[in-house]
Amino acid sequence: MTDKEYMLQILRIDDRIDSINRDIEAQIERKADTLSATDYSKDRISGGSCSDLSNIVVGIEQCVEQQRREIERLKNIKAEVRWVISQVRPNELAVLLTERYVQGRSWKELAQILYYSEARVRGELHDRALAEVGQIRTRLKKREQYKTIQNSTSTCGIL
Repeated sequence: MTDKEYMLQILRIDDRIDSINRDIEAQIERKADTLSATDYSKDRISGGSCSDLSNIVVGIEQCVEQQRREIERLKNIKAEVRWVISQVRPNELAVLLTERYVQGRSWKELAQILYYSEARVRGELHDRALAEVGQIRTRLKKREQYKTIQNSTSTCGIL
């Protein structure tokens, strides 16, 4: 994944989370609509089971749990990208990244915010900001690899 693709992940994450939440609500409503109320005016038939209701509830629970895991994954991505942005220096590059990728601002709006030409913001500053992101991600990966090695060696009794 390129540094730009990495940053683009966050652009519509909140919209995606909202969409998943709406989907959960819609699925619950659809499942609930499949349940029928008991008609007490009809003759009672013995031997009925509650398995239909149980299956619907289990289906809802499984669906909701799967979507909650996806929401959690998206929130983790968002938190990581925000942390990476917080490490970018100088601050004007962090502002550029926040406004472009988190807030979804246009290049023209960014130029006004940063008091540079649109061409400079889109070109030089954006390139520098993405280069900073790349360096931070590289350091982060090395740190994660070190932790993995450290955990694996400590569980083997080497440390």
